[in-house]
Amino acid sequence: MSTFDPRPFDKLFRPGDQERMVEAARYLLRNNRIPIRRPSHTQLKVGRLNFWPQSGKIYRDGDLKSLPEQGLAAFAQALGWPEPGSPEDGAWAREREARRAAIPTPSDVSTSPASEPRRRLPAGRSPL
Repeated sequence: MSTFDPRPFDKLFRPGDQERMVEAARYLLRNNRIPIRRPSHTQLKVGRLNFWPQSGKIYRDGDLKSLPEQGLAAFAQALGWPEPGSPEDGAWAREREARRAAIPTPSDVSTSPASEPRRRLPAGRSPL
């Protein structure tokens, strides 16, 4: 049985959050491709990686020691995501929004020929 408990994005931000937590959560939302969790008020979790923004420490599930690299940039690198502040930062979210904007809505779709009224030909004219 899985212990994964997906949380809505609004749970990532809480009253009284420290600046580093807000920065990390915003970065994750701009670049996320997999669910993000916030198991405690000081921790963020993406997949098997756990990040504590205030200390900058990164742990893999099951490890007793943190990774030697620390900070949001190291967390992004461990996830294989773009470096915070780089031109690629947020590109995935921008592409997702562009794809959503390109999907036609029912009001954008023109009527099909079957639903258009038939045109009458002038008397004596053949459609062929």
